[in-house]
Order: sequence, then C-alpha cells, then structure tokens
Amino acid sequence: MYNPVSTYRLQFNKDFTFEKAHHLIEYFHLLGTGTIYASPIFSATPGSVHGYDITNPHTINSEIGSEEELCKLTKNLKNRRIGWLQDMVPNHMAYNHHNPWIMDVLEKGRDSEFDHVFDIDRQHPKFLNKVMVPFLGNELPKVIESGELKLTFSGKNFQLTYFDNHWPVRFESFLQIIKQANKEFPGALSLILDQYEADKKSPDYLFLNGEWERFKTELQRLCLSNHEVFSFLENLGADISKNPNALNNLCDNQHYILTYWKETEQHINYRRFFTINDLICLKMGNKEVFDLYHRQIKHWLRQHYFDGLRVDHVDGLRHPEEYLTWLRKLTGNQRYIAVEKILEQGEALPENWPVQGTSGYDFLAQVNNLFTHRKSMPQLQSLYRKVTGREITFDKVIYESKRLILSERMQGEWENLTTLFLQLQLLEEETVREFSREKIKTAIGEILLAMPVYRLYSETLPI
Repeated sequence: MYNPVSTYRLQFNKDFTFEKAHHLIEYFHLLGTGTIYASPIFSATPGSVHGYDITNPHTINSEIGSEEELCKLTKNLKNRRIGWLQDMVPNHMAYNHHNPWIMDVLEKGRDSEFDHVFDIDRQHPKFLNKVMVPFLGNELPKVIESGELKLTFSGKNFQLTYFDNHWPVRFESFLQIIKQANKEFPGALSLILDQYEADKKSPDYLFLNGEWERFKTELQRLCLSNHEVFSFLENLGADISKNPNALNNLCDNQHYILTYWKETEQHINYRRFFTINDLICLKMGNKEVFDLYHRQIKHWLRQHYFDGLRVDHVDGLRHPEEYLTWLRKLTGNQRYIAVEKILEQGEALPENWPVQGTSGYDFLAQVNNLFTHRKSMPQLQSLYRKVTGREITFDKVIYESKRLILSERMQGEWENLTTLFLQLQLLEEETVREFSREKIKTAIGEILLAMPVYRLYSETLPI
C-alpha cells in the first residue's frame, strides 16, 4: 500500500501550471516532500483558480498543461521518489455553457445521452419536466423587456444569451427560427438545409444524437468558410431579439426554464453543491455514470500517473460506501485513497469504507487546539457580547445559523425533502391526516437542525 508520509499541496490553475511545477521538483526533493497532493487537473470553467468546477472529466485543463506534460512531471517526480495524490470531484460539475454534458441535456431534454448523469427531479410540479436554469438577475419578463436576453448564433446552433451565459435552443426551435427569416437564404445555406431535410425529421433520440449532431458539425464548417452564411444567421438572431413576444415564446418552448437566481431559495429541481447554483450534482450512485465519469481516471491510473486519490465531498454521494467500493476496485489495493470528510469530535470514520482515512480536518482541529489558550475564553466571550450587544450562548448561535441557511437559503431543498418523505409513506395515513404538510415539514426541519453530525449512513429504519 502506497503511504504518502509527507505531502505538499499544489493548486494548479492558469497562474501555476505543470511546467512551473516541473521547475520546482528539486525544491520539493530538498524539502523532503514524499507526495505531491494535486488539486483537480480536469477541464474546468475557464479562469477557474481552484478547478472544482469541472466541465469535462475526460480531458486535462488546457490552462495548466497537457497530458504529455503531466506524464513528464509525474515521471520526473518519481525519479526523486516523490509520488502523486490526485484530488478528484465525483459529486458535481460546473453548470455553465463550458460543460458540454449539461448543455446537451438542455438542448435535447430527456433524449440527451447525458440525461441520466445529472441529479434532476423531472417530476417537480413547478417545472413541468423541464430543467431549472437559475442564472438571471431578475424575473424572465423583466430581463426580456430590458433587452438583456438575446438570441445569438454560436456558429452551429442558435442560443439564448444573457451576458456571459449561453444556453442552446432545441432542434424544433432551430427550425422555427429559420422559418422566421424574411430574406432569401444564401445559396450555400439552402443546399445544406435541403441536403438534411431537417424539417421532415422526427426529433427522437436517434436523430438528435446522430443526424442532428452531424448537421450542426456541417453547419459549423460552412460558417467558418462562408461569412455570408454566418452573418445571415447572426442577423436573424438579432432581428428576433428585438421582438419581446417572439423571444418569450422561444423561451417557453425549451427543455429548460430560465429563472431569477434567487428562486432556488424557494424552489429547485436539481441537486446543487450546498447553495451554489452553478455546481450541479451527479447521479454517481448509477454504475453507468460512475464508469463514464471515471473513464479517464482509469486510463491515467493504468499509466501509473497517480499513486493515490483524494475524494472531494464524499458526503455528497448517495451511497458513499458503494462508491468507494467501486473506486477501490478501479484503483486496486495498493493505491492510497483519502476522503474529504467532516468528523465531529468523537465521531469515527465508518470502518467498512475501503479507504486509508480522511484528508485531515479532524487532525487539523486537534492541532489547532494546541494553539488555543482556553483560559482566555471568558475574555473573548465578553468582547463578543460587547461588540454584538447580544447575550447568547454558542449553541444558540449554531442553531440560529443553521435555521437561517435552511429557511432562507435552502427552502427549496427543504420542500423537496418533505415531498420525498410523504411519497415514501413513512407515516401511517391517520398520522398524515392529523398533521398538515407544513407541520411535517417543520418537524423534519427541527430534526435537521438538531443533527449532531454532518451525515448518518444507516440504510435501514430503526426498529
């Protein structure tokens, strides 16, 4: 079993690349570093300084380097007997137009090849089988009225554009937009439209993931070589953008619903990372999703780039033990696996997890206690009361803070949990009739607020 006795954390981004790390190998060696503990290296939102907003788990972030540079770096580190512990993010991905998987879902709906990847509640009554896209700075009608939302052409499809955000339109909308042209098509555009006869196609799974993709690729090639075609489609989008009614109808006919970002505080139909709207969670409990997401990790492990893995936010996964069992099988028994896990004082890591430990928050808490002068607590409390003007206990502060987040920031998740509880029929019918939904919701909330640990792992109800 690999043992990372001493680690040195590297935060890769556009300002600290594989090449820059390569120049520091001798420094790491002289320092006595046994293992490089690397931040996520996968493709992420451009400009990301941390890399946890992954857009493609199958490619390396081009801002930090290439696979060839990674291979060279890890090889030369090993020559100095320095291993590599790779941070990975199985819980969520970036929710923006740089992520081709989620954009495919928005464009094709349930016919997308990636629809099963994301944790979306298609049955939510408020969203009518559509995906919530909560990135507007105001309600949709006001955004359209202000002229901030526009229809633009990406080079291969039309898209709804809001400042730096872009969302693709569905195939049927593409046809409707084309039909609204009040000028004669350029000859080259007519040829490609006639060739594919798109208006005669049934927008089913096979067409959308086959011929429609080929059509967009062909259209993109044409636009790159024929500026007249690109300008025609670009101007067509600009003309429609001037018509609020047309733009509103276009929005209504997508596989998604554009909403004000604050609406997630009341309603939400996808799982996000805490309260961060632009990090959408994955259905990692689905083995197909696991295999798809870890395809490149598997390749890099076979190339012996990594001696171990660090799993980010393991508690975000539906079944952490199941996931870690799959991951252990993927990595083999000799690689080190650590999980990011918040352990309360006195709480132990589940013994049946096939991992070597946590990434060290519990250890850090112990170390911090060495530098804490407990006898000064009364003075610190006195200062706190003087500054805040509040006479309140620490436990009360914790409770009020939790209640604030639950009721003001995660009301949507609280509503969803209540709905799920009632759907599971965990209460007898007489009890459900006796107590209103709101009272049941309140009871669930109080249980959450009183929870002494971050998460429980029991798979069965208590007897």
